Amino acid sequence: MTATLLKTETLSAISRDIAQVLFAGLFIEPIANGHANIYLIALGLLLSFGTWFSSLLLAKS
Repeated sequence: MTATLLKTETLSAISRDIAQVLFAGLFIEPIANGHANIYLIALGLLLSFGTWFSSLLLAKS
């Protein structure tokens, strides 16, 4: 494997992990604690979806 391919796979995995943290911290946690703020939940969904989508784009390249 080339160094570029390994770097791309690593960045994809990091982006996927960030998406999971954002989903848990900004979407699941407020709902579970009963402090559901619609703006925080929407932000969590948007950020987690964005980083997850970027990890897919990196994995495809």
